[in-house]
Amino acid sequence: EKRLIKRLGEFPSVVAETASRRAPHRLVHYAHDVASDVSKFYRDCRVTGDDVPELLTTRRLAICDAARQVLATSLDLVGVHAMERMPERV
Repeated sequence: EKRLIKRLGEFPSVVAETASRRAPHRLVHYAHDVASDVSKFYRDCRVTGDDVPELLTTRRLAICDAARQVLATSLDLVGVHAMERMPERV
């Protein structure tokens, strides 16, 4: 949880460095790292449930929303459209 929050806080400086160095691969690597941290967060931290206090649920949902925004913006900045949902299998 703390690792993800810290990584999300790095977003403005990563974008600034990416632009100043003209190195879009830095943003791609950052987005990959955020996605990895989100996966670990989702695995290790219960976001909702009867055993999770309401305040903690609210905070964790805010973390999830922040991660969604950072990932969507990162992808948009490198010209990749983020899907809203996975396509159905045929």
